[in-house]
Order: sequence, then C-alpha cells, then structure tokens
Amino acid sequence: MFRFLKKNTGGFSLVELIVIVLIIGLLASIAIPLYFGYRKRAITVEAKTNLIALYKFEINNFSEHDEFTSDLISLGFQPESHRYYDYSVVTDGKSFTATAAGNIDNDVDLDVWTINDKQAVVHQSVD
Repeated sequence: MFRFLKKNTGGFSLVELIVIVLIIGLLASIAIPLYFGYRKRAITVEAKTNLIALYKFEINNFSEHDEFTSDLISLGFQPESHRYYDYSVVTDGKSFTATAAGNIDNDVDLDVWTINDKQAVVHQSVD
C-alpha cells in the first residue's frame, strides 16, 4: 500500500563515493613522486653503464696505441639503450676523463657523471 514511501537502499551514497575518491587521491599523491624518483635512478644507470663501457674501450685503445683518444667513433663506442645522456672524452694522451651529461627531467639542470683513467665514477651534478 505505501510502496512509494519505501526508500531505495541500493547503490552508494555521495559521502561514500567522496571518501573513495579521497583515498585514491591520497594514494596517488604518495605514489607519483616515488615513481619519478625511481625513474631518475633507473635512467642514471644508463650513464654509469655506458661510462664503464667507455672506460673499457679507452683501456683497450691504450693497450694497442699507447695513448688515450677523445674520438668516440675510432674507439667503436656505441651507447647502449635509449640515450638520455651525451658522452664526451677529454684526454691528454696519458690520462682521460669521460663525461656523460643529460637532462633527465626536462628542466635547466644537467645530470653529469664522469669517469677517469683510474676508473673513478663521480656524480658531478644532480639533475
């Protein structure tokens, strides 16, 4: 008789939906900055890996020609993976310093790594 007065109890209330959206927003606000930090660390592995490979090419060249070279093409050096960094070598013939510089998060700062003939890998500036 009074069916039209009965309240429909199916579905979610507006308050419940707002709480769900707030929880998802809170989780996203924690996860997104962590993701970008992990991404930066993963990209810097490229620089370290390629600098160590470049070191090996330079040592091999030194054993054959008794001098280091700054010509990456004559070394046969090809960077592995996607290139976020640009590579260069400065040498005086008896020592060298190889540099990897790249902009990994599209701002004005560069991320710079170096390796020398003593195989010392140094993070010069953080992007």
